[in-house]
Amino acid sequence: MVSDTGGLPEVVEHGRTGIVSKVGNPNSLAWGIIEALRDPNYVQKLVNNAYQELEHKFSWDRIAKQTDGVYQRVVAERLQVVW
Repeated sequence: MVSDTGGLPEVVEHGRTGIVSKVGNPNSLAWGIIEALRDPNYVQKLVNNAYQELEHKFSWDRIAKQTDGVYQRVVAERLQVVW
């Protein structure tokens, strides 16, 4: 469970990979906690989805390839600039 602040909602998708509560809203936080306690199967589904998302989006191989792509693009663009 996270609140809808900063980059957290970009990582946790409400109802699919976790529960997102409204920042500064105790009723929203209480609702999220009660939802999790009320249905352990729902929580397990969220956990399973989150692990799948983690493997897909945040694997080290994928991050390394994305980083390499950024470096390659920067080098290519730098070669096109006349100083």
